[in-house]
Amino acid sequence: RCDISWFCPLTPRWDGGWHVISASINRRGHIATTKYVPMCRTTEEYPKRVAVSTPYPLSLRALYAATCLLCGMMVFWTLIFPGSWLVGRSRLHDRLIETHLVRPYEAGITRGHTAHPNTITKYAGHTAVHLTHLLPGTIWAGSIPFQLHPRMRRARPALHRATGYAFVASSLLQAVGVLIIIGRGLTYENDYPDLPPMDPIKVALLHGGAVCLAFYFACTSVMAVLMARKRQIKSHRRYVIRHVASGIWVAVQRLLLFAVDPGTEMGVREAFGYCADAAMVLCFFVGEWTINILDRMDAPHREKAIEKLS
Repeated sequence: RCDISWFCPLTPRWDGGWHVISASINRRGHIATTKYVPMCRTTEEYPKRVAVSTPYPLSLRALYAATCLLCGMMVFWTLIFPGSWLVGRSRLHDRLIETHLVRPYEAGITRGHTAHPNTITKYAGHTAVHLTHLLPGTIWAGSIPFQLHPRMRRARPALHRATGYAFVASSLLQAVGVLIIIGRGLTYENDYPDLPPMDPIKVALLHGGAVCLAFYFACTSVMAVLMARKRQIKSHRRYVIRHVASGIWVAVQRLLLFAVDPGTEMGVREAFGYCADAAMVLCFFVGEWTINILDRMDAPHREKAIEKLS
């Protein structure tokens, strides 16, 4: 089985451009599959922008499935239960929080094994946080599977573009929400009233790191839009992956917290920060690894295209 590609001008086109037709030929010489991919506007752009569609490796497919599961977890977490925008707004939701989180913690059943219920209940009454952090986080996480799916991008470009703008707008709101959370003292080191306060220098470093991360989170989303408008698709893809990695770590951190059992409140508070650091590093390296694989997948097809045009 081998892949071949050829160039065919298809007119009329609204932008007067060209397309790439990719075909897969089996051993009998018959066409097994064909793909129609809109590509370049002029023949001069062929060497720069040719990228023939190829099957993604199993590792990337598994990573996409895992990312979708993490996004589903974030949507459920912020929209329904437990840390949703319904805190302080729904009696049923607050009753469930009281029954399943607050009372077991106060009775000592989950104390030292799970995060303090204040991690969830502290946002009650903070409408600005709901509107700039929790609800936008739901939109952001719900848009990721549509943004990353390659067939969705090609088959439904208008839907991809619309969800992309919602994706970017929600990310910018979340960056503002982080600043509001820090300004109102709603960060995790204040969730444990029975413990002594953390070292002020460490708190300053944590807040500074959170601000820098929020700035990076916003910048990568803006750069992704700028690269898309310039039709620099590979750069656009890189910024989107880096942007997702800089936000999806929150879900990974929650899973790491479920896996550890410090045994004391102090240990849980420390583990919360350490798990966040580990999740950030893990997501950063996985994102760069994904970018590297996708770039190496593009390179052979670009070289073949240049050879065919020379």
